[in-house]
This record gives sequence, C-alpha cells and structure tokens, in this order.
Amino acid sequence: MKKLDGKLGTREFVALLLLTISLKVTDSTPTILLGKGENASWMLPIISASTILIPFLFLLSLLKKYKDKNIVEIGYSLTGNIFGFIIGMTLFLMMFVGTIANSRSYVEIISPMFFTTTPVPFLYILLLFVGYFVANRGFETIGRTAWLIVPYISVALALLVIFVWTDLDPIFLFPIAGPGLKELVLSGVKNTTIFGELILIGVIYPFLRSYKTFKNGALLSLILTTITLSLFLAIYVMAFSFPPAKFIAFPFQNLTRMAQVGEALEHSESIYLGFWVMASTIHFAVYLYLAAALFAYTLKLKELEPLILPIAGLCFFVGMIPENYVETVFKFREGYFNIYSLIFFFLPILLWSISRWKGRNSG
Repeated sequence: MKKLDGKLGTREFVALLLLTISLKVTDSTPTILLGKGENASWMLPIISASTILIPFLFLLSLLKKYKDKNIVEIGYSLTGNIFGFIIGMTLFLMMFVGTIANSRSYVEIISPMFFTTTPVPFLYILLLFVGYFVANRGFETIGRTAWLIVPYISVALALLVIFVWTDLDPIFLFPIAGPGLKELVLSGVKNTTIFGELILIGVIYPFLRSYKTFKNGALLSLILTTITLSLFLAIYVMAFSFPPAKFIAFPFQNLTRMAQVGEALEHSESIYLGFWVMASTIHFAVYLYLAAALFAYTLKLKELEPLILPIAGLCFFVGMIPENYVETVFKFREGYFNIYSLIFFFLPILLWSISRWKGRNSG
C-alpha cells in the first residue's frame, strides 16, 4: 500500500475527527437519541463514549505492539487470510453503509429546507462529488483542510448557543434521569456506534506521525465530541421541550431558524448553511477515504485513491433506492446502530485476546 506524501499531526487529526463525529448533532442522530433517552438524552453520548473507550484502549495496545500496521493488517496477521478478509470486508461494509445512510440523510436536510425546487439526485451528486474532490487529494489534505475550518465552525456554533440562549428552558431537562437509569445505560451502550469512527480510523494509523499522535488526538477528540453532542442534545430538549423534540427530524436546522441577530440578520439559518456545507464536505471526504482505505487494505491493493470515485458512485445509486427515505433511514439507522455497536465493542477485544494468546504460546 502506497503511503501518503506527508503524515498528519495531532491538531489536524483532532480537527478531522471533530468534523467527522461532532457533525452528527446536525443530522438524524439526535432524533434517534432523543427517542431513546427522552429529556435525559444528553447523558447518552457520555455513556456511549465511556463504552467505546474500552475497545479503543485495546485497539491502542494492538497498534502500539504492531507498530506500522493498521487494524485490517493486524486482523490478517492474527487470524490469517480467510478471517482477515472477513474482518476487513465487514469493516468496509460498515463504513460503506454508513456513508450511504449519512449522505442521503444530509441531502434530505438541505432539499426541503433550503433547495425545494432543486432535484434530489442533483444535490446528492453534488454532495458526493465535492466530498470525492477533497478525498482524492489525499488524507493529509483532508486533515489540513479540517484544521483550517474547525476554528470558524467552532465560533459559529458558540454564537448559535449564545443567540438562542434566552429561548432555552432548563425545566425541560427534568426529571433528570428521563426514562430511568437502567434504560439510559442500555441505550447508551447500544448506541456506541456514534463514536465508531474511533475504531474505523485505525485503518489510517500509518498515516499519522506517531503512536502518540494517534492516542492523544483520538482521546482529545473523544472528550470534545462527547461535550459537543451532550451540549446540543440538552439544548434541543430545552429549546423544543419534550416530547415534541423527538418528533423533529432535523433539530439543528430548526435551532438555526430560532437564532435572530437583530433585524439585519433575521434569517441566520442561511449563514449557518454555509458553515454546515463546509463541515459536511470534510465529513464525507473522510467517510469516502476511509471506505476506500478499508476496501484497498482488505483486498491488498497498492492504490486506494482510484477507488474513491467508484465508491462515491455506488453510494449515489444505492442511496437513491428508498423513495420515502426519512421513514426508511430512521428505522434502518436504529437497527444498524445496535449491530455496529456490538462489532465496534468486541472486535478490538477479540483481536487483542488472540494476540495475547499467540504471544503466550510462542513464549
């Protein structure tokens, strides 16, 4: 496998993960979590992050031991060609399906809310093409671009919170435990997949400057994304009350419509659309690149960039199949959240256990 021209440092890696994971506050993910955690849904990211931390620590141990190998190569090394292929292809399909679900979801956001007369296929092609354009420039370019725009996105989100602050009612956060502590913990564990990129990102481990870069960047990103997700879930509940909040398909876009900055900027959602599009471009560039990398390493190909365009094309054709996409995606995402969470949790632990067992036998 051909390595990149340059390697990412901690700040680029953190910025990249922030745009990959934190952007989920703007899609259908909050609606799914609000349906599970009710007015205490803000606790779910904290529980999910605590859960994903366990397999991530096992992944760190593997990456440190096998040095320049990524998660797919480690799978091949520990389990052989057949099971290594199954592991790699499973991770690829998870990434591929996630890319399809997310990309079509984002199109369904901008189509009815901002571009009502523009055909959905055109918007879908445009979104994937821009993501492909950035991804095709290489992972280093994605990381550096993410680092350039993250400060602007962060300021925009902070201002949004300030602009809607007077419309928030903390009373809607009570009862504090929502549906009950047991239900909260179970829902948080089942939705661990919202942080699944921390496991999948192990495929580009050789593209980072060092093990320390990967470890520190990923852990810092986990903390920051957890804070972001929890904060905005709490804001959605305080802004829209509960249960009405769980019936809003895309709460972030409705929140931007609430924000008014004097008479001159009564339609601030248009400004936030621009920031959201920039962040979405990096988001899907990462998704497309990770899907291509997982596929290339699984098939042991020498190049991964030529795979990005075909994968983007397949995403478009498969993503256009559902007619009533909003209803389909919520049922589908809820199902694959549970399945993916199991895989993300047990795969690193399984590989670590095999490595430990082989180490003892060889000793």
